[in-house]
Amino acid sequence: MDQRQTVLVQELRNELGEFYSTLLTDGRLPSREQLASCYARFRDEFGPEVLRALDGERLLEKMHDRGRDSLMHWLEFKDDEELPAIFGSIAGGSALKFAIYQTRTTGAWITGSPQSQQELSLDEAIHFARRQRDQLLAGVAALEQLPANGSHDEYGELQRTMQEQAPDVSDGAWGHKYFHMLFPSKLDDYHTGHYQRFHLIKMLQSPPELSALPPAAPERIYMHSLARAYSIHGGDSERSASAASPEQEGGVGE
Repeated sequence: MDQRQTVLVQELRNELGEFYSTLLTDGRLPSREQLASCYARFRDEFGPEVLRALDGERLLEKMHDRGRDSLMHWLEFKDDEELPAIFGSIAGGSALKFAIYQTRTTGAWITGSPQSQQELSLDEAIHFARRQRDQLLAGVAALEQLPANGSHDEYGELQRTMQEQAPDVSDGAWGHKYFHMLFPSKLDDYHTGHYQRFHLIKMLQSPPELSALPPAAPERIYMHSLARAYSIHGGDSERSASAASPEQEGGVGE
């Protein structure tokens, strides 16, 4: 980057910083303390310690029940003071994006595709939930090993680990949002690949080469931090929010 580009980037950073401060002062952005509280509440309700302690029907209901207290409801629909809808939307499409769902009319558990749905026994539904839980825990372990402000190579290794150890959850919007809620300073809150690529390119960052990621799918969701590309990092729920400067507070995605 030459001197002119360096000056332009610094001017842009200053302008964005001033705009950010204005939004924060006007109450149009959540405060660092509000974000930390939301992330901590989510971890208390659905963190790895909680999911690890459950099995059988209790695990299935905790993850996929039709009520307002399940993981899938919190990820897609919850919007209140406890968890406002500011952490990236995964709304739309079929409930089968979660691999299984419970019908409202009969309570049966369903899997498959919208065009070819298959009813599951209770044991089969529990098997789905258990497999998803185990892969979420594997993903959490991988993210715990990722250094703060990880390099591109380290994020590439995270991507490969996720594909190997958590393939059913890491490449879905809901799985990416789950991981973001636990590690907001390591993963962005854009939960679809095309949004991630769009914003990376806008920030003059080259998205990872899809050919290097198994399998090479055009809608690959990156285990990449847009916060890193922006040089902005959110208050992770595993660290003190007071350690973050104003420049390090988390943003809000769509």
